[in-house]
Amino acid sequence: MRAIVALALIATASAFVVDHSNIHAAFQFTNFMVKYRKSYETSAEYDHAFGNFQAALKRIAAMEAKGHKNVYGITKFSDLSPAEFSARYLLPKGNVKENLSAMRQKFAVNTPKSHSQSLPATYDWRSHGCVTPVKDQQQCGSCWAFSTTENFESMTKLGGYALPTLGPQQLVDCDPQSQGCNGGWTYWAFEYLLTAGGQETEASYPYTAETGTCAFQENLIAAKLTNFTFATVPCESGECPTQDNLLRQNLHDIGPLSICVNAATWSDWTGPAPIPADECDGSADELDHCVQLTGYDWTQGYWVVRNSWNTDWGDAGYIYLATGGNTCGLGDVVTYANVPPKAEAPSHGRRVHINKH
Repeated sequence: MRAIVALALIATASAFVVDHSNIHAAFQFTNFMVKYRKSYETSAEYDHAFGNFQAALKRIAAMEAKGHKNVYGITKFSDLSPAEFSARYLLPKGNVKENLSAMRQKFAVNTPKSHSQSLPATYDWRSHGCVTPVKDQQQCGSCWAFSTTENFESMTKLGGYALPTLGPQQLVDCDPQSQGCNGGWTYWAFEYLLTAGGQETEASYPYTAETGTCAFQENLIAAKLTNFTFATVPCESGECPTQDNLLRQNLHDIGPLSICVNAATWSDWTGPAPIPADECDGSADELDHCVQLTGYDWTQGYWVVRNSWNTDWGDAGYIYLATGGNTCGLGDVVTYANVPPKAEAPSHGRRVHINKH
């Protein structure tokens, strides 16, 4: 780590002279850099990152003072400001509300049918072999592509096929309604997959964390779908009742679901306690990230959510959200792929290729 130790020692010494309270933060920051293999080329970059780190410590302390223990802590994002974190890892806010009307019409046409009369207190689809390992979107606003892909993988397995590892890069490059690493929408991604006829594997269409030219090959389709469905009524917080009961029912009956959330506070989450409902705005206007809902624990009161920020964040890449309050808007926009049962899988047929570049 070029010049890091020297910079850290200088910063620590200066902090000791100026303010004894900073010395602990300086040592914490040095440990942070070692743990997450961080490096900064200049003293100005170091100072900026350390300033962000100190601000993160203050946010964490403020939440603990409010009684939210074991919720937030130091993460690999602690050297970023909230604005920097949002720009690198989240989607622009506001797109959801503009599309709510169209999404509700789609829900009305194709409403899921629940079958269970009673539900277990806890349930997690990871135990059923239909969830692939946690992925890493890197510094690319492609969470919408990962969320869609992860659901499609799970629904393909539940359709009777082998669990595939599909390539989100196909969506990043080829979905004409989305903007690749600059943002997109699961609703649009499913519409693209219907037009394309399916999705290639990660092996045949590898991830680059950049928006590229569409290189989709029809003959390499590894998973197909017949439609997609909204598992809850697309809504805004406050204009519809809590989504929790319907969401729990359909998660159990259907499979792991694609959801979109407000992840503005997730950069600080370490757990093991879930993010409280009253600390994460659930309105549709605030949604800025898409992930996969895989389970719940109704006894302890939390949802199990798989993220796409690698396994060195959260609980090995997962996060817990409190039940009972549409926490972070997790029930606002929930979708899943309709996959033909294996015996009824259609032939490829003619595909329409779209290249938005």
